[in-house]
Amino acid sequence: MSKGTLVFGKPREGAERREEICVVVQRKSDGKFLLLNWSKFGWVTPVLGGIEKGETPESAAERELFEETGYKGKAIKRLGSCTESHFFAEHKNVWRYRISQPILMEVLDETALRVSDKENMQFEVIWMTADEALEKITHRENKIGICRYLGIEEPAPDSCKN
Repeated sequence: MSKGTLVFGKPREGAERREEICVVVQRKSDGKFLLLNWSKFGWVTPVLGGIEKGETPESAAERELFEETGYKGKAIKRLGSCTESHFFAEHKNVWRYRISQPILMEVLDETALRVSDKENMQFEVIWMTADEALEKITHRENKIGICRYLGIEEPAPDSCKN
């Protein structure tokens, strides 16, 4: 990672390396942010997902937004540099080393299409104000994109509990 990269958690030998995106979507009609409520784990997160072979972070963000929420979107821009996280991915039962690129997205149509039953069973789409989102998002590293978009101070890595 480059100098100045925010690093959350401590590296673990044998952790699965994964390049991901973290999607920031603010609804134009009321200014609320799109998040996912993972009821099984008690998490609230932005849309997150892996960058597949041949994808750019932007195309991965567009695909993940649609797959997980049913919303079609357009990537607007990268929100600063990547972050690095080391954590146990409870939903996958594996230690991860994640390189995450925050991406600002615009929803093209506020009507969501149906998502797969698998995605529907994992989480539900919720919309929150900026204050609610920053309070409820359960992992500090997942707040970075919204913080950068809003121009507010980013959460410090050393206060992250991984």
